[in-house]
Amino acid sequence: MLAMNTDQVGPELSEFVELAELAARASAKIILPYFQSSLDVQRKADGSPVTIADKKAEECILELIRTHRPQDGWLGEEFGSADGTSGYRWIIDPLDSTISFIHGVPLFGTLLAVQKDGQTLLGLINMPALEEMIIGVRGSGTFYNGQQCRVSQTANISQATILTSSCTNLLKHDRQAGFTKLTAQAAESRTWGDCYGYLLVATGRAEIMIDPVVAPWDVAPMLPIITEAGGRITDLDGCEDFPPRHVLATNGLLHEQALAAFAS
Repeated sequence: MLAMNTDQVGPELSEFVELAELAARASAKIILPYFQSSLDVQRKADGSPVTIADKKAEECILELIRTHRPQDGWLGEEFGSADGTSGYRWIIDPLDSTISFIHGVPLFGTLLAVQKDGQTLLGLINMPALEEMIIGVRGSGTFYNGQQCRVSQTANISQATILTSSCTNLLKHDRQAGFTKLTAQAAESRTWGDCYGYLLVATGRAEIMIDPVVAPWDVAPMLPIITEAGGRITDLDGCEDFPPRHVLATNGLLHEQALAAFAS
């Protein structure tokens, strides 16, 4: 199933949508055989885990970009960056939530984004183990497994579901107090986080997603995915500059209330 019909986007971006889907599905075929298997887990300089699946998936994606769009630049989590001549840049996270992956939990995904002149035009999340894919294209909408999707219309924080990736990171980055204040008002809080948390907000299954620390490849795809679904995404101080150090993604209706919790 296609995550998005390219007839729904302009000719400039249809090529990117097709290539992003191709890369996501090709990398999924590499990742899934390693899932719930015995893996050698290494640690990068920042202490985060990395596996052969992360590296091989990014190699696969880069090979497809070099083949189909050799003039484009790219920035990847595992293999650095390269300048291009076209003005377009791909941002790649081959395996977001490697921690989930190595623990045999299916809430991991591949993230792709396309930028031009500092604007993110396309964002994709593919969840290989769940067979869920979502694509947001600037000016065209957000599409989940082929159908256009929207954020929820929940306007009361007492009815909201709030997500985050890591309670540990909330503590490390001094965001626990704001998170506690916010969740005390909410209906539910869960750690269905990382890329899946943003997917849940964009499809109306949760209202707020909080990440106390992010890298560019963690958040670039989320910009069009969330906004084209009708939501709002900033950092925890309300700033919209890219790349942020931390992220708040909401259905829009609850954004100011969430910002207020962290401001205090």
